[in-house]
Amino acid sequence: GVSLSVNGAAAGLKFVSNTDKQINFVMPIGLAPGLGTVAVNVLDTGANTDTLLRGLVQIVVAQPDIFTTTMDAGGRAAAFNVTNPLAMPLAEPFNVTSDDGTGTQVPTKIALSVTGMRFAARTEVTVTVGTTAITGDNIVSVQPNREMPGFDIITFTLPASLAGAGDVPIQVSFLRGTTNTVSRPAATAPHITIN
Repeated sequence: GVSLSVNGAAAGLKFVSNTDKQINFVMPIGLAPGLGTVAVNVLDTGANTDTLLRGLVQIVVAQPDIFTTTMDAGGRAAAFNVTNPLAMPLAEPFNVTSDDGTGTQVPTKIALSVTGMRFAARTEVTVTVGTTAITGDNIVSVQPNREMPGFDIITFTLPASLAGAGDVPIQVSFLRGTTNTVSRPAATAPHITIN
């Protein structure tokens, strides 16, 4: 009996909890940046009531966040080695080179599960592993996760300079014009391990 809209556009609901007083939703596509109105409609057919709640949300072009094992700060990043397209994605620890399926060792490709990057171009994205910024052609793609609306996947290659980095934080930043947003700060960012 719950529905939600932002500036009149229906939002896809992911999670609704009366106990937690929480609603997780997918921001509708095509909203202009700025302050938006959120309308939550709660229909209780048993009590024959219809309650409308309103609030405000800041709409930005992009605001990356990395999914983690804890679904919060301090977890492991949702990252997988996808170098070999014929093999199942491999979890950490990662090597800086991997078999591409032909027996050839190539720079490891990592698929990172994120949100808040819809329609971002790969040239607008930087992945920082430890203190190493990964940009340019090392960002292979930024695309929506076709199985999970509202989720995105950034695929990037690990540079050889990260060999032996160990357990390091990983961050994602987005830059378009004057808009510059970053996922969690390094102190609370998720981590990955690189051999």
